[in-house]
Amino acid sequence: MAKKKEKTRPPLNRIDAIADRVAITDLQGRIIDVNQAMLIFHNRRRDEIIGRNFLDMVLEEDRDMIRQCFTDTIERGFSNTVEYRSLNSSGEVVYSEVNALTIRDASGHPFEAVAVIRDVSHRKAVESRLAESEEMYRNLIENIREAVYKIDENGLIRFISSGIERISGYKPNELVGAHFSDFIFRDDLSHIQEQFAKLMKSILESDEYRIICKNGEIRWISSSSRPVFANGKFIGIHGILTDIHERKIAQQALQSQQELLQQAQKMEAIGTLASGIAHDFNNLLMGIQGRASLLLMESDCSRPEYGHLKGIEQYIKSAAELTQQLLGLARGGKYEVVPTDLNALVQNSIDIFGRTKKEIKIFTMLDPELRVVEVDRTQIEQVLLNLLVNAWQAMPEGGDISVTTQNVDLREGDARIFQLQSGHFVRLGVSDSGIGMDESTKSRIFDPFFTTKEMGRGTGLGLASAYGIVKNHGGIITVYSEKDSGSIFHVYLPASEKNVETINETVAQVPGGSETILLIDDEDMILDVARQMLLSLGYRVLTANSGGPALGIFRKNHAHIDLVILDMIMPLMSGSKVFEGLKGIDPAVRVLLSSGYSINGQAMDILARGCRGFIQKPFTLMELALKIREVLNA
Repeated sequence: MAKKKEKTRPPLNRIDAIADRVAITDLQGRIIDVNQAMLIFHNRRRDEIIGRNFLDMVLEEDRDMIRQCFTDTIERGFSNTVEYRSLNSSGEVVYSEVNALTIRDASGHPFEAVAVIRDVSHRKAVESRLAESEEMYRNLIENIREAVYKIDENGLIRFISSGIERISGYKPNELVGAHFSDFIFRDDLSHIQEQFAKLMKSILESDEYRIICKNGEIRWISSSSRPVFANGKFIGIHGILTDIHERKIAQQALQSQQELLQQAQKMEAIGTLASGIAHDFNNLLMGIQGRASLLLMESDCSRPEYGHLKGIEQYIKSAAELTQQLLGLARGGKYEVVPTDLNALVQNSIDIFGRTKKEIKIFTMLDPELRVVEVDRTQIEQVLLNLLVNAWQAMPEGGDISVTTQNVDLREGDARIFQLQSGHFVRLGVSDSGIGMDESTKSRIFDPFFTTKEMGRGTGLGLASAYGIVKNHGGIITVYSEKDSGSIFHVYLPASEKNVETINETVAQVPGGSETILLIDDEDMILDVARQMLLSLGYRVLTANSGGPALGIFRKNHAHIDLVILDMIMPLMSGSKVFEGLKGIDPAVRVLLSSGYSINGQAMDILARGCRGFIQKPFTLMELALKIREVLNA
């Protein structure tokens, strides 16, 4: 029988030449031999290591992993590179990297394993520091509110940080690979493309522009970018995007508020002047109207003078409409505010206007669920008429006018721009297909006495008075227009929770009475003509030309006085003070307020304190008669 061949190992001096640590083990993991590098690393003699299990030299937390690696090596003949931790001679944790293979006999059976172990502590320390640095910068980039980006030379987004999601709603992976221009608001695109071309030439400029967000919203951002070059060739840009939308909107709101404030101050100054003129002018018209009314009562409609008197009344009405426009410029110039169905008011005004303007077509889209508004119906009719006339005049060759009503809710930010309280509003829109306006004209459209029409064709009060009336109602009027593209006016009025008040039908016959009326007015002309009008209606009349005598008369005769007609604007003692004195004598006193003008809402204040009604000068005999019966019969 042949003698069994002895198993041999490589000479020991060969593995001592290897700089890495080398260990040779049997198939049970006991160390058979090690090289000099292993002895130095562990600061041990050879006899202190030989015979020990190699797992003793592995940190306990990593032993299961290395045991599995050893098993795999025996089965497959080699191992994958594995990292583990051990303790060096100083007791410090050292990271090592091991590769192992099996040694087979002539029959191909494994009988030993060889492990080559490399110290990778330095590399691990560098990797750790690099990872910490990367993590720090990653956290910095990912947690700042701005978005850091990288765009290549073709304009493709190659990197963008998570800050973009806070700004645009897009996740970074939804943008990477796309062209930056896909997300720029179209009105700003050509400008940004010019900026990109400048960056390619190393021209650095910060910029503000608008982007399209994932939800379709348009938001303002600011970008700060720098070009990147490699070997002198442009390879892209790096930059930061900052969300400036709220700041930009606030700036626009501030600018709008400043413009509105300037407009309000201008209207305030002109309104003060206009109101004084309107007050005196209305008193003169009242004298003329009163005399004409008295003459008409005594005239037969078949007589020649009757036609002249009716003509005088028509001229007085036209003059009164002019003063109404002047009063529209004055603050507080609304009197009889009642809950109103704006749709009905709009439809009635359109029917009247449309009958006289056959060259235009008027289309309506009125919200059937429109909220109620509290308005002076006459003044809002005047606003709508002015807007319709403006639209008609913008279409000299004819065209289309569209009138719409809609419920809208103004949020706090939007309301702040208009200097309004947020909440429920009703919006009235009037648009035309006319010649439109340039920026210069549009900026002055609400200025009093500004007109684009030739001399003698317009007063320039229509839109200015509309602005004043809407402002006095707690609303706002806006305009959008482009040259040759028509105009759109929007009127915003606060909505009301009240129910609509019906309008009483007028009667054909002048109603009179026999009650006693105290007439108070500081103008002798008004006192005289109004007294005669009241007498012609059958009433008993007491008169006073100032507050002191009026209170004396009322104190003495209040048990027999059925109604007081009180002028609001008087010297020495205002109508408000007189009203207070009358209420002090008789809390149930019936008072009909009369005025050609209201200062700072005094008329509204007196009406709110229990005054029974208001009549605007100049008034006809029929208007006076109906208003008196309305108050007395209430």
